Amino acid sequence: MKYLYIGMFPPPYGGVTIKNKLLYGEISKHLDVKQSKYYNINKSIITRIFSLIIELFTFKGSLIIGLSRLSLIKVTKLLYYVNRKTMRNSIVFVMGGTLDQILEKNIDVAKHFSVYKKIYVEMEAMKVRLNSLGCENVEVFPNCRQSTFQNDSSHERNLDEIKCLFFSTVCREKGVNDIFAAASLLSDSQNNFAVDIYGHIENSYKEEFYTRLDGQKEIKYCGIFDTEVDNVYKKMHSYDVLLFPTKYSTEGIPGVLVESKIAGLPAIVSDNSYNSEIIQNGYSGIVLKQNSAEELALEISRLLNEPKLLCSLAEGAKKSSSMYYIENYIDSIINTLRE
Repeated sequence: MKYLYIGMFPPPYGGVTIKNKLLYGEISKHLDVKQSKYYNINKSIITRIFSLIIELFTFKGSLIIGLSRLSLIKVTKLLYYVNRKTMRNSIVFVMGGTLDQILEKNIDVAKHFSVYKKIYVEMEAMKVRLNSLGCENVEVFPNCRQSTFQNDSSHERNLDEIKCLFFSTVCREKGVNDIFAAASLLSDSQNNFAVDIYGHIENSYKEEFYTRLDGQKEIKYCGIFDTEVDNVYKKMHSYDVLLFPTKYSTEGIPGVLVESKIAGLPAIVSDNSYNSEIIQNGYSGIVLKQNSAEELALEISRLLNEPKLLCSLAEGAKKSSSMYYIENYIDSIINTLRE
């Protein structure tokens, strides 16, 4: 059996491309898989579209599809009408957390998805919703990572200071302005804290970001973390708490929350999208109910004043990381492809 993987790969590095790279690498250890020509960025878009259409029309093996919502729906529609036989032998890894919401408004399209051999979604709640739309071919496959970081002990903490980390795209929608506002509130209360920010700054936010940064001595921008050079888990493990007050409604399972668990780093997150299913409030982190700057500042201050709670959350984060190791899922995926 031949297998064709349709999905974006790095560069650039992002949630979808990282997940596809990991899946492709693991599946390739067991099966003969090649990448679709569509995502060859060295070719013109017309050439790439033509290559994809030819692949979907003529491919006789199984497809492995790793796409997010709109791209996935377009490919699914095309397959349904031109190569349903191949579709029945193919599996889908849904990227992100909004496909179910789109299909709820497009029941006819949801029926197309029921033809696939298997659909893997990132959250249990999405599986339930797709089941209700007639898709019984759904299983949960979280946004996984390899279990390459083994450190069961907490790092030595400075009990007089709390080191916070933001590790994502730097923009308003990710809650960065709330971090600035919380920092101002904490400074007024004379709390001893620091926030390091890593990530690509959105162009539309750069001017505002640097203006706010100039007025915050406790916050430092550290650039874009190079995962090819440095160990992300080791870096995360050197901090006390991850800040993720995102306001995006389409997060799915953010990779940064998975990585923080593996690193044993508790997270303070918004009660947004599926965050409260990933971070168990009071066990592996803290879920903000109002997701305000005031609430964020209050929780940071609480962890600074309750080091035992912080240690307990770090232990809970590490213990809960095992369900996000790809090694726990890959055999089942390979068996499904071989059936």
